Amino acid sequence: MTDALKRLAKFAIRLAHGETAGPAQQEGYIPRGIRRLEKADRLGVERGIDMLLRKIKQEPFVSELPMEVWDDTPPAPPLAQVRDCNIALVTTSGVVPWGNPDRF
Repeated sequence: MTDALKRLAKFAIRLAHGETAGPAQQEGYIPRGIRRLEKADRLGVERGIDMLLRKIKQEPFVSELPMEVWDDTPPAPPLAQVRDCNIALVTTSGVVPWGNPDRF
């Protein structure tokens, strides 16, 4: 815990002095999915081909655009009598105004 708090304090001081935070893997914090434009030392096509070749060879690689991993959930068994059931729809997508003006 002491080591983690020391690193956290150094990181907080850097941010307080106006320095920008680097990538989560380099800085050691939990990634939040925020993407920033960065200048790379190699062209994107070269990095992409390198990742593809590593994947084909089944070697470890790190994607520049990590994808979310979703859990597989088995479907519920079918309802015997729908007329006797109360059905609710639950979503995490938020509330969409009537007519979907934003075309979600």
